[in-house]
Amino acid sequence: MASRVAALPDLRLTDEQLTAMGVPVGLAFFSRVGATGGAVAVYPSPAGPLESPLEPAAWDALAADNPLLRELEPDVEALIVNRVRGAREHYRCSIDHCYHLIGLVRTHWTGFTGGPELWREVGAFFDRLRAGAEG
Repeated sequence: MASRVAALPDLRLTDEQLTAMGVPVGLAFFSRVGATGGAVAVYPSPAGPLESPLEPAAWDALAADNPLLRELEPDVEALIVNRVRGAREHYRCSIDHCYHLIGLVRTHWTGFTGGPELWREVGAFFDRLRAGAEG
């Protein structure tokens, strides 16, 4: 599968749903796991990816509101969510984009909050996603 990005401006995902899924941060991606059939949330951190299995009921409720999430190819595609600094962006993308974001966070994080260089890099990352997004 080629690397792909599709903007999801109509995705229905509330802050309450993120909280119910146990997502404590504004930058995360979600993918289905082929081996278990479940889903995980992954958060970029200065220590690398932090992975948290999702409660099946929480993922199922999100997928019921957004049937395209059932189409994510396990272990290959993800839903990437940007809720940082007032953003409300969602993309369906190949998972390589998500791990690129993890690399940016690991490389550029400074201090307790990441530092200005990190947030410039994260902003540029999402600018590139927007520019390359289909439909």
